[in-house]
Amino acid sequence: MEYNIEVEASWIAIRHDAELSAKFGALCTRGMKSQEAIIRIARKLSNIIFSVLKSNRRYECR
Repeated sequence: MEYNIEVEASWIAIRHDAELSAKFGALCTRGMKSQEAIIRIARKLSNIIFSVLKSNRRYECR
């Protein structure tokens, strides 16, 4: 099994960020496996991180 820090961070993020948690829940409700859904969340989290770094602003959970 390969260790992926983005995926591990995504599991933590869905517990603390309501928007990411809702997205994860919606993906799982549509029948997607949780492992596949967390990959989608990891991609979304990567986009958030890039945006924060690019704009030099703090990220605030919604």
